[in-house]
Amino acid sequence: MPLFYYGCYMLKYVCFEVLGVPVAKGRAKVANRGKFSTVYSPKKTVDAERSILSQALPHKLPDMPWEGALRIDIILIFPRPKSHYGTGKNINVLKEDAPKYHISRPDSSNILKLTEDSLNGIFFKDDSQICEVNVIKIYGEIAKQIITISKITNKYNSYPETSSYSIWGEK
Repeated sequence: MPLFYYGCYMLKYVCFEVLGVPVAKGRAKVANRGKFSTVYSPKKTVDAERSILSQALPHKLPDMPWEGALRIDIILIFPRPKSHYGTGKNINVLKEDAPKYHISRPDSSNILKLTEDSLNGIFFKDDSQICEVNVIKIYGEIAKQIITISKITNKYNSYPETSSYSIWGEK
């Protein structure tokens, strides 16, 4: 699986698959019980977080949770709808105009958030350590997520600076 590091030096990484249709993180719900209110996560969110964690734990390295700057790459693979395939004798043949990218809901940022929260405290101390993110949403035969977490250092700047421009707007 190619990963692009834009000049960053990768020290160590872990890569694993999570089977199942990627799920977006649901908004917290509030329940009123008499004089008290409680906040809870939707069942679908809790179940998805548990599924990610249970499939990821066998890949945890002994020195985890990691500290320092991290990069996360996620390939989200969604099942193709029947409309992407032909009819009749071509029922198993993918149409020529079938899209490669999944451009409908759920959105990648909410799936990323659920994935980060699932792995928080296990693979890394806190999801605030994630400095570089790459998420791709595509269609495929088997619904799953391919997750790669890698340690990065400042050995090389992530964003190259030139003599006339810097990322801070200074010359």
